[in-house]
Amino acid sequence: MINENIDAHKVKGRPKKYFNTEEAKEEAKEQRRQFKFPQILKVKQFRREVMAKQLDIPKLIIKYILEQDDIDSIITILEKYNK
Repeated sequence: MINENIDAHKVKGRPKKYFNTEEAKEEAKEQRRQFKFPQILKVKQFRREVMAKQLDIPKLIIKYILEQDDIDSIITILEKYNK
């Protein structure tokens, strides 16, 4: 009797962490969720920063568009200092 119990224990191998597959699946699902949560936050932060930069681009472009009057005034100023 004792030998049979010892042999049965050896056949089992490592003790099971969960009692059934449902419990194991739920635990795996929770672990995946916990792992993905920081990743999701990083992606959201990155997208937020990209959107902010994309919204700033038209403002920067408009800021640096020079019209002919601006170019003429720059040329006159440069000519004044070159003389």
